[in-house]
Amino acid sequence: MTTQHITKREPYAVRRGIEKLKAEVSADLADGVLVGSVDRSDAAVVSQIYNVVLRAISTSLKAKEVEEMEARLGEMEKALERQGEGAGYGSAG
Repeated sequence: MTTQHITKREPYAVRRGIEKLKAEVSADLADGVLVGSVDRSDAAVVSQIYNVVLRAISTSLKAKEVEEMEARLGEMEKALERQGEGAGYGSAG
């Protein structure tokens, strides 16, 4: 997906997914360990997997942000080049 196709709804969907993940960890794992229905070692492994997923999401969001900034910077550079080219016409000198 290119930066031109990133919609304003995507951050909302990501936040919603993260909130759902946090709720699952809290309700299912933490509570399960506390009441003894989930083995501590199983919960530890699942928590590690969730951490990997969260890191992957974070890395993906950072990469999208960098791509978007690079695209915007490129547009700004092109605009400055056009301004510089136009400065020679009709200017005194």
